[in-house]
Amino acid sequence: MNSLQLPLWAIYLLFISMMPPKVNAAYILIIESYHADYHWDMEYKKGITDNLSSEYHFSYFQMDTKRLPTGEHMAMAERAWQKYLALKPDIVVLADDNALRYLGPRFKNTSTPVIYLGINNNPRSYELYKAANFTGVLERPLLKRSILYLNKLVGNVDKVLVIFDNSPSSVAAVGMEFKKANVMKLRQVLVEVSLVSQYSQWQQKVLSAKANEIDFIVVGLYQTLRDGNGNHINAEQVIEWTSANSDVPVFGFWGYSIGENKAIGGLVIEGYEQGYTAAQIIKQIVAGEGVDKIRPKVAKKGSYIFSQAEVEKHRIIIPTNMMSAITWIK
Repeated sequence: MNSLQLPLWAIYLLFISMMPPKVNAAYILIIESYHADYHWDMEYKKGITDNLSSEYHFSYFQMDTKRLPTGEHMAMAERAWQKYLALKPDIVVLADDNALRYLGPRFKNTSTPVIYLGINNNPRSYELYKAANFTGVLERPLLKRSILYLNKLVGNVDKVLVIFDNSPSSVAAVGMEFKKANVMKLRQVLVEVSLVSQYSQWQQKVLSAKANEIDFIVVGLYQTLRDGNGNHINAEQVIEWTSANSDVPVFGFWGYSIGENKAIGGLVIEGYEQGYTAAQIIKQIVAGEGVDKIRPKVAKKGSYIFSQAEVEKHRIIIPTNMMSAITWIK
């Protein structure tokens, strides 16, 4: 036999050795930037678990960075890291910007496949350039598209207030769409963008909207607002107060902000779609596809969601040609 010829079994072994390593089990650790009662977290986790079979097993760690002071975030990241070391999961999901910011550089130095989701910033901002074990799902709030859509709905709009808390996710989301502008023209509409840290600032912005000739408000993230003593303000309290006290219509960019006694509606991003897309990536990895071969994805574009109760309360007339695209909730 020619010395360059190999038996079939040797060729087979060589072929197998060149294939991407396959995850033999499906034990997944989901590290949440926020907390288990936060609607966004509940939505994306349901999107993951609904779309994976019972052979997948999950553990969770909540960093709680919406409620805890910034000075405690690093300690929570360390606790998450220790849980990872103890569990040795097959795949890690880093959910939202804070988990990726604090833990991404550490996981970059491991061989564990890591999937991120809900990322508003550019992942490269978190020292992940050429991280071969990372891929995931980007979150791109449809801020400008939503405002233009609502302009058609409300009609005769001159000025809009977009208001967010001052969290890292808010800064990233607003920066992606509006750069550093506090005021900008969107076609013929003047858009004022405000990021605030204090609940009293948020309230003042809402209460003075009509006097400042604002036609409608669109609320973004509001989960990190604090009072004058540094105490965290419950998110449900914020959106319900805003709905009850605004003299102009209030709309939302995220699905959890919409509903009876909340925002009226909008073109929104849903956490479920982030989780669904992450689940498809998990399946690819478990099937043996190399993480470095899976390009980051942007989840399905937003949905039109409106509250029947709020539309009726504010006597908003939905044009007939918009009705078929809307998902109605209470």
